[in-house]
Formats: sequence, C-alpha cells, structure tokens
Amino acid sequence: MKRKLIGIFIVMLLIATIISVAETSRNDDQLDQSQEQFDNYLYLVAEEYWMAQSFKPTMPTLTRVELLLYEWNNVFYELTVSIREKLDGSDLTQITLEPEGYLTSPQWIEFDFPDIFITPGVTYYIVCSAYEGGIGAGGKIKCYGWGFCLENDSYPNGNVFNNNVDNNFSWGETSGDLCFRTYGIPNEPPLKPEIQGELNGKAGEEYSYTLVATDPENNDLYYYVEWGDGNITEWFGPHTSGEQVTASHTYAEEGTYTIKAKVKDIHGFESDWATLEVSMPKNKAINTPFLQFLENHPHLFPLLRQLLGL
Repeated sequence: MKRKLIGIFIVMLLIATIISVAETSRNDDQLDQSQEQFDNYLYLVAEEYWMAQSFKPTMPTLTRVELLLYEWNNVFYELTVSIREKLDGSDLTQITLEPEGYLTSPQWIEFDFPDIFITPGVTYYIVCSAYEGGIGAGGKIKCYGWGFCLENDSYPNGNVFNNNVDNNFSWGETSGDLCFRTYGIPNEPPLKPEIQGELNGKAGEEYSYTLVATDPENNDLYYYVEWGDGNITEWFGPHTSGEQVTASHTYAEEGTYTIKAKVKDIHGFESDWATLEVSMPKNKAINTPFLQFLENHPHLFPLLRQLLGL
C-alpha cells in the first residue's frame, strides 16, 4: 500500500521553501526550453519509479539541463539524467549525480553532460532514473523528488511520463509539467556561396565551376546546384567551411542560363541562393575552306579566331 501511494507524487509540507539557482558553468550556450512554475509538488524518482519530461528544442546543440530536485529523508544513492529521442530508446547522452545529501530543500541542480547534436522542432525526453530508493528502514520513504506544476499547459511543448511498478514498468503519460531548463548553442545559417567559372562557352562542351561558402560556426557544408536547363546536382558533400568545391556541367543546347547554388550545414540550415548567368552560343560548324584552314592552324590569326568564336 505504501509503495502504491508514493508512486503518484509527494505533497510538500507547508515549510519555507528555498530554491537556489545553479550557477551557469559555461558561457557559450543559452537557455532554450524551460518550465519553472513550481506548485510545491514533487514526483517520486527511485528504483521502481522513473520520470520523464518531453520538450522540443530550437537549437541544434544540447549542452546541459537543470532540474528542480529534492532529497527525501537523506537519500544516498545515484540519480541519472539522460536525453532520449524515444522513451524506450537508448540514451543519446547521460550523466549521474553522485549522492551528496545536501538537497534538503528544492534546488536547481545542473547536469552538464557531453554535448550532442539534435534536430530543432523534434520531441526529445529528459529521463530521470535511479536504481535504489523506495521504502527504507522504519518504513521511511527514501527517494528524490522532481518538482512540477499541476497545470498541464504550463509547458505547451511537452508532457510528463512515468515508468513504475504501478504501470507494470511501462511508460505512461501523467499530469502536470516538471520543472526543467535546457541549454543549447544556437546556429546561424551558412553564407551563400560564390560561383566562379566560364561565362561564355560553347554548347556541347563541359565546363567546371568553382563554388565556395563559409559557415559562421565552421560546420561542414553540403552543396546543391541548379544549372538552369532542368538539370540539378543534388546535395553533395560534406565539405569543410571555406573549401573550394568544383562542379561540372555540359549544356546541350545554345542559350543563356542562370546557375543557382546554395549550401546547408550539417544541422540542415540552408543559405540563400547564389546565381551566375552564363551564355552558351551555338557551336559553329566548320563548313568553309577558310574556316577549315584556321581550324588546322590554331596559332594563326588569334584575334580573328576570337572574333569568329573558334
């Protein structure tokens, strides 16, 4: 019966609550997602009671999280916080809090795990788990508490889930939103590429064009080229930021074409389009004795040859 009761949530006593904010341990990341409303309620986290909060990041690099935690009856066991893309999936990253015995009131505790690349707008889960706790000596509850707000829409981009003995050890959605903060590193899209190459050529001949683009975060880049005649060279790479890249194309017919190119970084952020207009005049046929003579003597009359387009 006791186990059944503590699996739902722990109601805090009406005591003076002291909430201390964890100091920021780094200055290259920014607050991304958060739910900080605390209603003096705690969800249990112990051996048979795991909790999770879903969220949708806006930044492509996740650096750390902070959780509002409390130790109930002098807990002395490890607490693990991990990030998952699926509740039943593997950990993308995780870190374990060693027992300190100092969370005598709800406090914001930082979990600064190894940075990971994630997809903005996709749902991820903060999973809080433990392998000890529950009912201790004398029937006392020994567990961590994770602060939450009873209002279901306090964080509109996520929900709360629990996995415990009462749910037959399967994940199920429950009420409220847990208190959390996620931090990340923002991403700027790459600059549009520069295109260099032959502006006036001959139809039927292959020409190479050089493309180069840079990324503010020096991320690797993929290139995409539309040749203006219906042909496309789809995303190719990755190439390092600032690296000169070559793409070749042959125009089958005479005409004026607009080459368009753009790049995207490894997080999917795309640049603006760059353009270059090229002209491919008709490849003149050699059908007179004089033109045949010029063709057979390529070093004679260079100015005349240029005027004739030979």
